[in-house]
Amino acid sequence: MLTDRQLKSWTKTPPEKTQEISIGNRLYARVTDKGAISFQFRYRIGGRNTRITLGSYPLLTLKSARDEATRLSVVLQEGGDPKVAARSRYSGGEWTLDKCLDEWLNKHVARQLKNSTKVNYTSIAETHLKGRYSVPVERIRMDEWLTLFDSIAEKTSSYNAGVVLKVTKRALGWCMRRELINPPSVMNLEVSTIGTSKSQRDRVLELHEVGLIWMAVENTKLSLAVRNCIKLIMLTGARNSEVREAKWKEFDFDNRIWTVPKERSKTGVAIRRPLTDEMLQLVNTMKSAPSPNYVFGSMDNDFKKPITTHAIQRAVRRLRAKLNMDDWRAHDFRRTLATRLSEQGIQPHVVEKMLGHSLGGVLAVYNRHDWINEQKEAYDTWYQLVIDAAETAARRLTEGQQTF
Repeated sequence: MLTDRQLKSWTKTPPEKTQEISIGNRLYARVTDKGAISFQFRYRIGGRNTRITLGSYPLLTLKSARDEATRLSVVLQEGGDPKVAARSRYSGGEWTLDKCLDEWLNKHVARQLKNSTKVNYTSIAETHLKGRYSVPVERIRMDEWLTLFDSIAEKTSSYNAGVVLKVTKRALGWCMRRELINPPSVMNLEVSTIGTSKSQRDRVLELHEVGLIWMAVENTKLSLAVRNCIKLIMLTGARNSEVREAKWKEFDFDNRIWTVPKERSKTGVAIRRPLTDEMLQLVNTMKSAPSPNYVFGSMDNDFKKPITTHAIQRAVRRLRAKLNMDDWRAHDFRRTLATRLSEQGIQPHVVEKMLGHSLGGVLAVYNRHDWINEQKEAYDTWYQLVIDAAETAARRLTEGQQTF
């Protein structure tokens, strides 16, 4: 009898040539020499041999395939058409891409994933996926999927197209596991076909570029929350979401410590950073805004929610448009801070703590020290580098050598 263990072994060590194994009850497993496994229901109707591909392993489990084969066998014995029964079991012609995305977002993402992930997935769905197709998702052809992702790559980047594909497959894979749909053709599409699986960015800003950006923030009509948020990202090297979603209760003003709780940390471990005079000034300035929970509250939501990542991205686009320099993004400040401080002789473990990274090796297990004092000295060094560069930019602006 074919077992799940045998199927798993074939995915790792495929047979030398394609095999088709009878499982029983008209169910077959087709195993290719590449390790791809699919389940087929085979039967004879109207004098013709017919086969239905039920799905691919492991998205469709062996048990689910057997259960479906039993159901279709009963349909056949009662004089029905298994192919019609297989289609009606899932979509009934109603499960469009939009409906699948809404089901996944409302019943899985909203209930089980953290809020920042929910915001990210919702944004991707609304921006790139919804409203594209009105037909059942199973009827979207591969060439239509390719056109969609090629368009995303052209408008944004190949990396972003790959990200959208991954989110699409997560959403539809969830719907498949709930047996809402049969496997759509997009599930066979690999990231390497339409984009890159990893971000290729390695942008490290020069200090004079950092100074120009700092001055541009000062001289651009941005809201106080957006302006100070970008500045704090620049000064701390923290992640965009860590700063944007910062809450008042995370700040110990007496001891001058900002603690990002583990619930908001990418590594799942709390991040402690010292607050320099400049950081404190940026945060304290936001006390004039009527946001009870968030330091950088959004006016669009009556200050009940933090400003969005889109607000930061829009601001960065406006700043980029005013500056004559190579493309840059807010996330590049992290790489820049790490690189420039390393050039100043700051120890790697201190920089890693400033970035909120988990230390590797023995340090990860035994050393829980945050090097707060060393971080403070490093942040003071970084601030001085930024301000010196900004003062140079300001002088050039006054002398007419630089415009915004």
